[in-house]
Amino acid sequence: VLALLASGASYAFLLAALFLLHTQATFFSPAKWGLPPEILAAGDVSKANGWMNMTTYAAIVGGSAAGAALWDVHQDTPLVIGAVFVGLALLGTLLIWRVPVSPLPKQPARFSWNPLAGLFVGVPLLASTPGALGAAVGKAAFWMVGALLY
Repeated sequence: VLALLASGASYAFLLAALFLLHTQATFFSPAKWGLPPEILAAGDVSKANGWMNMTTYAAIVGGSAAGAALWDVHQDTPLVIGAVFVGLALLGTLLIWRVPVSPLPKQPARFSWNPLAGLFVGVPLLASTPGALGAAVGKAAFWMVGALLY
């Protein structure tokens, strides 16, 4: 998006690109976090979640550093920056085919239009699991501080 801004793209086009980027993330995130319990043994889910969190943070920090380095080198050629990001997206698309297919659930979950409905189940479950509530609050605080500082 920053490369598009540097190339003189209109703000409407930039907002559309940002909207599409976040729409993709909206669909990807629930699938990413919902997959480990379906394909791993119960004892391995926590470890898998830890690895996913670690690689997510490493990708954010590494991507920020790499983006700044790309900008320093290719500031006058934003198409090169765009090509690098498209290449990374294509690599991610190829790698996703290596993820095992999860079996369909025997009983599909019912969809609730109430966005707070999951809290009534999730918070007591977190509170009953030793260390889980503290980890969830810590993660939420980390993202909140990151959002405020960014």
